Amino acid sequence: MVGSDTMVSSAALEQFKESLQMAEELIKIEKRIYKDPPPREEQKAVTGLRGGAAVLIVASWENFLRLLVEEELTNLSMHTPKVLFKNLPIDMQLHNVIKTLESATKGPNKKERLPDIEQACQFVINGTINPIVFIDTKSNPNSKAVTEMFKNLGIPNIFVRTKEDFERRSKKKVPDRFIEDKLDEIINRRHVVAHEADALRISRLDLNESIKFMKILAQVFEKFIQRHIKNIIKNKIT
Repeated sequence: MVGSDTMVSSAALEQFKESLQMAEELIKIEKRIYKDPPPREEQKAVTGLRGGAAVLIVASWENFLRLLVEEELTNLSMHTPKVLFKNLPIDMQLHNVIKTLESATKGPNKKERLPDIEQACQFVINGTINPIVFIDTKSNPNSKAVTEMFKNLGIPNIFVRTKEDFERRSKKKVPDRFIEDKLDEIINRRHVVAHEADALRISRLDLNESIKFMKILAQVFEKFIQRHIKNIIKNKIT
């Protein structure tokens, strides 16, 4: 879906751009001070800077997804006139009800869960959107988690549906699974840094390309979900 970019930029996207600046600064410092490839005595410093940038990129991405979905669902729930719950996409209805009740009942002490259960029941009875249950990435915001997150919002096959817009913004054609594979590559790179403390395999080019890719993908997703929410409001108000 390709559309106008006249919609207001979300707070989520603005914060994402600011967060990525921290990773960009680490990359600039590493390039300015250290050789490439680094000699043995510089490897720890380079590992820290490149690894830190790789982790920050993914952390910024995960936070962006959570903030974007919460922001847009809050806008939907607060819209006047109200969009009736029964008129929301069926996947959104099901996920909202099931996960709201599930999250309220989790916990070792059942007595302490009563207030949460009562509130969850009120959400369901009143047909209230609960943004919190839509933003769980399980600390692994890869293509699978993203696909599931958008499906729960009534947007199946998010990567297929945004490929045209991604190509337009990146000004190049890409293979069918390029976006998913690139995202997973970036996420997996974070795992390597976190679990193996090995960032020397990450090049400066890798990091710069990752940031460029993430900026484009974030803009694509932001505009798509904004149009999705706008269309729900336009078509479903009774």
